[in-house]
Order: sequence, then C-alpha cells, then structure tokens
Amino acid sequence: MNYTPELGRAREPRKPGSGSVSGAVEVPFLLHRAGTSEAQRLAVLFLGYGVPIVTGVLVMKFRAEISPTQTCLIGLNAAYLANAGSCLPVYGQVPGGSMSKPGWLITLVIVWPMLLEIVWIFVHASRASKGSGRQVGVPVT
Repeated sequence: MNYTPELGRAREPRKPGSGSVSGAVEVPFLLHRAGTSEAQRLAVLFLGYGVPIVTGVLVMKFRAEISPTQTCLIGLNAAYLANAGSCLPVYGQVPGGSMSKPGWLITLVIVWPMLLEIVWIFVHASRASKGSGRQVGVPVT
C-alpha cells in the first residue's frame, strides 16, 4: 500500500487492466470467441467502442457550448449505451418469442431515452454555436 499525504489515507496500487470494463467485455468479440456471427461481432464492436469514441469527439467539438453537467450526462449515457449496445445484437438473436426475453425488451426500451438525451444536448449545442456566430471548436477568448 502507498500512503498519499495529500489525501491522508493509504492507496492501493493500481493493477494492470483493472480500469477497462469495456475492454473485458469486448475481448471475446475481438478474438472471435463469443460464438456470434460476423454481423453480430461487428455490431458489438462498433457499438462498444464506437459510441464512446464518437460522443467523445463530439464533446470535444462542442466543449464551449456544453456545460459540465451535460458533459457528465453524455459520458454516463455513452457508457450505458455502449454496454447496452453490446447486449442487444447478441441477445436479440436468441431463439424464442419476444416475451421469452424480458431483459432484452427492457434494455431496448431504456436505450432510446438515453440516445435521445445525447442527441438533444448536441443539437442544442450545435444551435448555440451557430447562433453565436463563432466557429465550433474554437475556444472563446
């Protein structure tokens, strides 16, 4: 254990790979070990990695127009969407009727409000940047 005088408490050393939950979920799909079709594999990889990357790029682009609270909402929603997006393509193909997959249906219903909230924030940020007449991505001085 390391003692940090700034915080006044002992701190555990960080273990390699302990910070990437998304990576642990995506590894079987990267290595073709998840037992899914190629289309499912690509959908899981795109949603698992693409959603956080795209939202991160958009947050950087509109950082002057988005409040810190909205940035946190985008980050949380992007993380949940990446996780849900990893589950939906795989479990949607499970045999049986829709009533035999209640978790999949609930996840499908929950995804839309999160996605709409992210889109709503970016649409308002885009309108704010156009309305102010300044170039997007250039900090205000």
